[in-house]
Amino acid sequence: MLFKVALIILFWSSEHVRAAVPPSSHIDRIGLKEGLSNSEVRCIFQDRHGFLWFGTYDGLNRYDGYDFKVYRNQPEDTSSIIHSYVNCIAQDLRNNLWVGTRQGVSMLDPVTDKFSAVYTVLPGGRKIAINSYIRDIKVNDNGDIFVASEGSGLIVFCSPVRTSKRTMSPPCDSP
Repeated sequence: MLFKVALIILFWSSEHVRAAVPPSSHIDRIGLKEGLSNSEVRCIFQDRHGFLWFGTYDGLNRYDGYDFKVYRNQPEDTSSIIHSYVNCIAQDLRNNLWVGTRQGVSMLDPVTDKFSAVYTVLPGGRKIAINSYIRDIKVNDNGDIFVASEGSGLIVFCSPVRTSKRTMSPPCDSP
């Protein structure tokens, strides 16, 4: 029995423990000093261009490996993000970033670098801004966008037409 215990200790204290963190690894801390807008990071996303995006309590942060660009709500600017408290980030097939906040969804157009509000379309064509707390946003392989919200349920934007449905079942027909 003592031999088995010694063998187990020897086994776990050898190469396997050192393999968890290779000796050549380097760990950096990226924080306020480096330009991050807030030390409370809520979500992390890497887009198709390689940029890292960090959602914080104080804005959306784009990191290019060297510098940060911070997007915050500017009440006087309708092309700014809807709210600075960012919960989630996703990218659609057109490379737009969908940003879920505590007061709805904003979509960032990478060409203009401007945000626009995201609306649901009710039967009859009436548009209603999504202004509830957004928990998560996911995009499937067909380009359909699923927005999980508090109070408004699951909102699905079917691709390629940006009409939305509140749903409990698969809402979008596969091509």
